[in-house]
Amino acid sequence: MFWSVAYAGASSIDNLLKSSDGFTIEQLLDADELLQECKSQNATLIAFLAEPESMRKLVEYVIEMPSETDSEERRYKYPFVASEVLSCDVDALRAELLSPPRRLVPQLLSLLDAPPPLPPVLVGYVGKVLISLFKYAPDKFLLYFTELWAADPDSPYSLSKLLPLLLRHLGSDAVLQMLTVLCGGEPNGGDGPPHQQSSSST
Repeated sequence: MFWSVAYAGASSIDNLLKSSDGFTIEQLLDADELLQECKSQNATLIAFLAEPESMRKLVEYVIEMPSETDSEERRYKYPFVASEVLSCDVDALRAELLSPPRRLVPQLLSLLDAPPPLPPVLVGYVGKVLISLFKYAPDKFLLYFTELWAADPDSPYSLSKLLPLLLRHLGSDAVLQMLTVLCGGEPNGGDGPPHQQSSSST
């Protein structure tokens, strides 16, 4: 009885993380328990996902259009699961996304450089990640852009250039939602942006 309970308690993620043969980010994305383990703050898993190479790969899956010859997992499952992982309320992953040296947010925004219409699925994933950053850490999110614009006024994602990029893609529901949330807070989430809501309640 003890052994059956112990065996049942070992997740496929834990077994994968302990594998002596090593593992890939794709094997994690294939695991049905990945998102639950992220939300449960599995320390070993989070440490691996927060590594620069892992974060780079996750962002690439979110923004890069797969080819017709790619596997079904690469075309559908990996981008979806990667966006869900990056949108999780996990401090370590959020810290990596909002780390200026990593330049992961500009990498996400690079999808906007493409001419309209944007791939609706991918821009939806990008929007989800950015909105989750704003939702869970509004002050850090705003500080990130404030420092980005101050450090590099000529950045392709400076305020004077980012706004026209967003407006160029207003035909995209995901971009419109991004603008709505980032400019006015989440619909049905209060009377204003989170930082305004918190200040008005004090």
